[in-house]
Amino acid sequence: MSSEIFTDPPTSLEIVWRIQMAGGQISLILGILGNMFVLYATIVHNAIKLDRMSVWITQNLAVADICNCTLVLLPTLLTQYGKLNRTLILEETFNNIMACYRYIFFVANLFLVNILSLNKLMRCVFPLRNLNSTRRQRIVVTVFTFLISLVPTIWIVYGLMDGFMYVRTEWRSIGYLGASEIGISYSNDNIGHIREMINLVLQIIFNLIPCFTLVTLNTAIVVIALKKSNSGINKTNLLIVVLVTAGFLLSSLPFFCESCIGNLARI
Repeated sequence: MSSEIFTDPPTSLEIVWRIQMAGGQISLILGILGNMFVLYATIVHNAIKLDRMSVWITQNLAVADICNCTLVLLPTLLTQYGKLNRTLILEETFNNIMACYRYIFFVANLFLVNILSLNKLMRCVFPLRNLNSTRRQRIVVTVFTFLISLVPTIWIVYGLMDGFMYVRTEWRSIGYLGASEIGISYSNDNIGHIREMINLVLQIIFNLIPCFTLVTLNTAIVVIALKKSNSGINKTNLLIVVLVTAGFLLSSLPFFCESCIGNLARI
């Protein structure tokens, strides 16, 4: 493929992007191997001593992470590697397709983590109640998560077919280490306004609300656990849970705020 499709990068920044690529490669390796180890340990050796639902959700999270690594992160790194060498490893059609499905695994992770937190909270609130799950309940969780995670992709495909969405071209620049993104070109009529509102509502449903519920659930777990625990070690572990949850929120919130500000500015 000709290198003419690429925009010229600021060559002084190439070393920075190569360092970031190295970080992405480390994340790819750890993401695949680490989650494969989780699946191996839970399926073959039953190494995680938790209730069946928690183990099932953990396995689903591992599968979602592996899919994200192989279907989103790996193609993104291959594309960036090709750009650094002025060639296109993956066809432009694939990058357009990836722009449609790349949010599936993020949404799946977000909802599975919330379900896992809710399950933990129920066990803290009702420690003496039999909360063992059936196989049917576990399958319902997986199917529900899969169907929910498809909603953003269906909306994007509809937008591309209808013409008010398009695949942005920033991925062609070496100065951009990331996957293909979706751009929006709304019209100034009533239909365009409705589409803007729908897009904003979807972002709230699939980003803000899950992040808020995740923080709320884990806060409740920590409060209940602190009341029932007098051990300094347990309190240290609970502090780690708080820090991890806060870090998750802080990592997601800026992207949501940036997107919402852009949408509200057009409404």
